[in-house]
Amino acid sequence: MEFDVNEDVRVEILEQGPVQASLLVTRRFRNSRMTQRIVLGAAARRLDFQTWVDWREQHRLLKVRFHTTIRSRRATYDIAYGNIERPTTKNNSYERAKFEVPGHQWMDLSQADHGLSLLTDCKYGHQAHEQMIALTLLNGPKYPDPVSDQEEHWFTYSLYPHGGSWREAGTIQEAADLNDPVTGVCGDNHGGELPPAHSFVAVEGHGVTLEAIKLAETGNGMIVRVLERLGGRTPVTLRVDAPIEEAFECDLLECNQQPANLDNGALKFEIAPYEIRTFRL
Repeated sequence: MEFDVNEDVRVEILEQGPVQASLLVTRRFRNSRMTQRIVLGAAARRLDFQTWVDWREQHRLLKVRFHTTIRSRRATYDIAYGNIERPTTKNNSYERAKFEVPGHQWMDLSQADHGLSLLTDCKYGHQAHEQMIALTLLNGPKYPDPVSDQEEHWFTYSLYPHGGSWREAGTIQEAADLNDPVTGVCGDNHGGELPPAHSFVAVEGHGVTLEAIKLAETGNGMIVRVLERLGGRTPVTLRVDAPIEEAFECDLLECNQQPANLDNGALKFEIAPYEIRTFRL
C-alpha cells in the first residue's frame, strides 16, 4: 500500500505454523488507524488481507495498489451474471475517463501464461493501468452526510496469482469462497440417515453455477436458477437428493412455463454463453 513516508508502520509475525502463517501490520496515517492481518493458509492459493480501519479522513481516498510484471492491454472485471473487459491504457479521452471500473467480487489482469486476480468481499471500485491493479477501499465525502464513513470498517481483499487465464484458474470459485466461506459448527455425535458427505443439489457443467434456490411464489415446486459464467456453450445436468417428478422451464418471474427434459430423475439441458436459465421442479 502507498502512504506518506512519515507514516507510522509496525509489522510483526502473528502466526507461523502448519495450518497458516500471518503477519500483523499496524499503521497510523493522519487521523486514522489501520490494522491488517495478512494470512496465507497451508493449502491456500490466495493471500488474504483481513483489514480493520478506524477512518477519520475527509476529502481523502484510500486505495491499495499492486504493481505487477504482467503485460495486457485489457483487464477483466466481475459484474452481476457476467464480466466485462476494459483497457489498461490511456490512449484517448474515452480510455482516460475509465480511471475506475465497477466490479463485484473480483478483477483480473492476465497475459498468455499467467495472471493475477484481486478479490474482494465488499469493495467495488477497481482500476488497472498498464501493469498496475488497484482497489478503492475508503472515501471521505461530506455530502449528503457530513460525517460519511467516519467510523470503523472491516473488510477483506485477496491476491490470487495463477497460471493461464482466470477461466482456467478458477478465479470465480476463489472469489465465491472468500465471499461465502465455509462455516464450521461443533455438535454432539448422533445418529442420522444422511451419510458423512451429502449433496442436496448438484450442478454438473463446466463454468455453470447455481445462483438461486427457493420455493415457488405460487403453487407447488422449487425454483432453481443457473448461470453460465465462462462464456462457453456446455451441457448441464442438475440433480437433487430425490428423483425429480416434473420439471418446467420458466422466466425470471416464474411465468411462461415450458416442459423441460428429465432423464432418470435428473434435469438435463444445454446452456449458452452467459445464459441464465430458470426451472420449476
